[in-house]
Amino acid sequence: MPKKFELAKKNYVRNRDIATIAALMLVILLMRLSNEVEVISRAPKIPTRLVTVENIPKTLHSRRKPPPARPAVPIPTDEETIPEDLTLEPIDPTFFMESDDDGGGGEGDRGLGAPTLTPPRPIAWVIPEFPASEKKRGVNGEVKLSLEIAPTGRVLQAVVLENTTGSALCAQAAVKAALASRYIPAKEDGKPVTYWHTQVYRFGASR
Repeated sequence: MPKKFELAKKNYVRNRDIATIAALMLVILLMRLSNEVEVISRAPKIPTRLVTVENIPKTLHSRRKPPPARPAVPIPTDEETIPEDLTLEPIDPTFFMESDDDGGGGEGDRGLGAPTLTPPRPIAWVIPEFPASEKKRGVNGEVKLSLEIAPTGRVLQAVVLENTTGSALCAQAAVKAALASRYIPAKEDGKPVTYWHTQVYRFGASR
């Protein structure tokens, strides 16, 4: 072991010089090779797709017509406020076609040339509330009322003509809704008059 150590110690300087010379030669060789090699950079090719469109329809540009004017709804100013617990719904014109009113006018006891009578028209229609107890019992039927409509359009009174539901609560709900509704009053020769109007309210499955 001491002999090997002594030998390595003697050859240390020589081995160091040999390694230094070899490293310098390798560096010089690499530098010469880098000068001779030409590096060419190329941008990657991106494939392109050609899309062809045939028979393109012509687009016609035109101005849109302005919307029609919104019709004004007459609302009487001397009416009472409708209770907040009642529900208002859009009016279905066919709902009133089943009325028993004949609309007045024509040939009657006044003969030809009688005054022209225009029946009332609803402007605030109140739907009666279906009592929860009656709905739970499965009550089904109609309540037929006769409404006295004043020249102001208010309903003065509501008389029950027929009640096929057999429920007093349903009849009360129908009367309450009728009294809260508002109408354009009936007119005779253009003047508002009192008018009796027959109206039917449905409860249950047929409602």
